[in-house]
Amino acid sequence: MRRRLAAGVVALTAVLALSGAAAHAQDQDNTKAEMEKYKQRMDEMEKKLDQLEAEKAQKAATESEAERAKERQRMEALEKKIEDLQAGQKTYQEEKSQDVHGFRGYWKDHLYLETNDKNIVLGIGARFNLDAASINGNHNLDEAVSKQLDGTEVRRFRLHLYGTFYDDIFFKLQPDFSVQSSTEQKTTSVPAGFTSTPNQGVTVALKDAYIADLHDIPYATLRIGHYQEPFNLEEIDNDQDYTFMERGLNDAFAPSYQVGIMAYHPIFDQRMTWWAGFFRATDNPEALQDNGTVAGSSFAYSQFDGGYDAVARVTGLPVYEDNGNELIHLGFSAAVRDPKTPVDYAARPEMHLASNFVNTGPLVNKFGSSDASQVELENGEFRAIYGPYAVLSEVTAVEVNRTGRGDCCFNGGYVTASYMITGEHLGYDRTTGYDDRLIPFRNIGSYKDGKRGWGAWQLAARFSWIDLNSNSVRGGRLEDETLGLNWFLGPNIRLMFNYVLANLNDAPTKPHNGVCNMFGMRLGIDF
Repeated sequence: MRRRLAAGVVALTAVLALSGAAAHAQDQDNTKAEMEKYKQRMDEMEKKLDQLEAEKAQKAATESEAERAKERQRMEALEKKIEDLQAGQKTYQEEKSQDVHGFRGYWKDHLYLETNDKNIVLGIGARFNLDAASINGNHNLDEAVSKQLDGTEVRRFRLHLYGTFYDDIFFKLQPDFSVQSSTEQKTTSVPAGFTSTPNQGVTVALKDAYIADLHDIPYATLRIGHYQEPFNLEEIDNDQDYTFMERGLNDAFAPSYQVGIMAYHPIFDQRMTWWAGFFRATDNPEALQDNGTVAGSSFAYSQFDGGYDAVARVTGLPVYEDNGNELIHLGFSAAVRDPKTPVDYAARPEMHLASNFVNTGPLVNKFGSSDASQVELENGEFRAIYGPYAVLSEVTAVEVNRTGRGDCCFNGGYVTASYMITGEHLGYDRTTGYDDRLIPFRNIGSYKDGKRGWGAWQLAARFSWIDLNSNSVRGGRLEDETLGLNWFLGPNIRLMFNYVLANLNDAPTKPHNGVCNMFGMRLGIDF
């Protein structure tokens, strides 16, 4: 601004000088007076300008200091709030730790309740399977077995109660409220001299009921109670993780739920697992009551001399890459059983609403009592996962040592191939050597990015067989070819669609052969 004033003064002076020279009427003294007047005005304007700039700088400094003061006040107030919150949290934690009788609840895949001191943690879950099936056998099958009918059933309805005591003891209790599961038996014949107790009206059965010590024994976890013997893969896997609606036909040989004590643990950086246990048989028909009736294993009941099992299992991971995206699993299990009642193996095709197609009948002597002195079981496991592709296979061999008669050797197994259409890979638990839950990339529903999830989709095929013919025992041979489509809407719910072609050969009764076509669907919910 000063420069503009100076330029104006110079210009004005020049005009005046030119005017005076041209007019010759102006007096030199008058010119000097005018110059002094303009100079005074210029000085006044410069002082005023300096004053304005000083006031502006002072105002800016005052406003900046005020803003900084306000900012300091806000920061001090925020720090005070943080201190108050920290103090309140500390007080809450102190009060919470003193209130050992209080508890809190939260959801993490399951509903959990835990005491404030975390000494007791309880998880609550459930499992529900609703099945529907259309079953059509040819004339030979109807004659050899029976007329197969369509149907629906609640295949499973179980509650899970599990958790920890003092971070050392794990517990699990699993009752089953479905009549079909309560009456599901692998050996259904009644020994000579006994009468069968009908299971109609039985609505509750005991599945898991055990405790496990997690930390007190080095390199081992000890489990005591009622649970499944660690024999083969599919028997122990969570049925919500099955590739098909039912297990392979060789599952007829698995010991299943018994009362016992077992130790197990992963070793070599979880590249191997080992299992060893000693059990008392409680599965039908070895659960014999004093009145001579067959009680079954609804609540782990048994009362007779002997009837003990010893079982061992070992697994290994020669290949494990990319967090389970590529792996090869090998496993072997063996069991020795001391049967005190007649051995009887039976199997239905891989659709639970179908009847038993093959059955050895009770292996007894001429007096009607068991002639099996010992049963030896062996099972081999193979699993390979390569991204969305998977292959699973098991083979089971059983030798029944019979007194005074030739020993019987039975066998069964399956081969499964599957493909995840949506690209996921099957889950695997390295600590146990069993399946783990499959997690879809996107659950069904809409997402914030505007895309819609459709869950995970799986295609699978399986060939399965069981052969119950050996020496004089003609239990029959059954072969199943199964196709499956699974839709995982999320980790906890899925729809299953199965087609099973069952071929019965060498049936115990005439005609010896038969064919059955079965279509099944399942709604499975597990949390």
